[in-house]
Amino acid sequence: MKKENIKVSYDATWLAEYNKLNVMHGGLRVSIELISRMNKENDVDVFFAVNKWDPALLNSLRSLVLEKYGYNKSRILNNNFNINYPNIESKILSKINNFLNSKIHNNRIFNSKSLANIDIYHTPLEAIPKEVKHFKHIKKVFTSHDLMPFVRPDISPPRFYDILKPAYDSIDETTTVIAVSNSTKTDLLNYRTDLKEEQVKVVYIAADKNVFYPNEGLTQFNYMKIKYNFQFEGYLLCLNRIQKYKNTQLVIDVYIDLVNEGHLEDIGLLLIGTFESSKVKSEYLLKYSKYKIKFIDFVPDEELSIFYSNSICFIYMSLFEGFGLPILEAMQCGTPVICSSVKSLPEISGDACIIQDPYDKVLLANNILKICENESLRNYLMYKGIIQSQQFSWEKHIKEVKQIYYNILSD
Repeated sequence: MKKENIKVSYDATWLAEYNKLNVMHGGLRVSIELISRMNKENDVDVFFAVNKWDPALLNSLRSLVLEKYGYNKSRILNNNFNINYPNIESKILSKINNFLNSKIHNNRIFNSKSLANIDIYHTPLEAIPKEVKHFKHIKKVFTSHDLMPFVRPDISPPRFYDILKPAYDSIDETTTVIAVSNSTKTDLLNYRTDLKEEQVKVVYIAADKNVFYPNEGLTQFNYMKIKYNFQFEGYLLCLNRIQKYKNTQLVIDVYIDLVNEGHLEDIGLLLIGTFESSKVKSEYLLKYSKYKIKFIDFVPDEELSIFYSNSICFIYMSLFEGFGLPILEAMQCGTPVICSSVKSLPEISGDACIIQDPYDKVLLANNILKICENESLRNYLMYKGIIQSQQFSWEKHIKEVKQIYYNILSD
């Protein structure tokens, strides 16, 4: 008799929210890779869910499931209310939604019959819904990326707490937690002292090797220079949002100091990442207009790979990371890396990067000059980075996650 496939429902709330938007960050990228790759496994049947009842969100999920995975709405576990309301005024639509929420919906987010057939509910980012916990046969898996709001609230954006607090509060003694690094596992066990060490499994995430690889093709790079109005040949790369914990200002300050001291005259600084607001972006553009500093909000992964591959070095002075996916992407692209010595970054970089105190401006300036002026050092770091990056792969990640599924189902 053929063994039935494991039926796994993934919380796709974030995927539905950001579907078709030019937004990408570590947690979202990991969710996309996990679900897409697990969907190709022969022994796993993938289902989808969002953890709140929202007509727009459910419509987005339907579109995502159909277009990206080729499934119809039967793979979505949420209650199937009539959520398409064409040609209805917004006030009337609002009243309909309120009625459905208060009367029909009545906190029943999921279709009970569909949920009853699920073996595992895996949430890569969001809280485990209470409704799922009522089904005692469903094994619950939660992926822990980082705990910055609880470990370093002084540098964490306030909204991170609002997002992560419900998620981490939803973990109970029956939940299996996948931590993306040993550093994250340690933080979790310190924060949730009620959890058992054996509940938390470390499974490293990865960067797509079909996208992030040494890609120095001049034709593509020249096209991108035109597309993004990119004027300089040699450049340092920094992939950071303009937020306190990313420590981007230190990188900018060090670069400007080096330029003012007569170094890096022909070398630019490229920063890829979003700003808090258009006002903040305008202020940065005006403040640094006389320097060879280029700000780009977002680029697709295929273009990001080219930017990595053609840079002199990648600088990542983050003050907190649960994993540090950008340094892995850079290493896979054969890019020399200078990274921060905090949290998970040394764990991921091994001996393949220059690791330093993220507050030390003098040391960062010296390390940048070393790489810019020493071709042998650049080549050495390129080689070491490629070797180190081979320890991580999505194939390995999926294999280990599936083994966790099998283990908890057999308990």
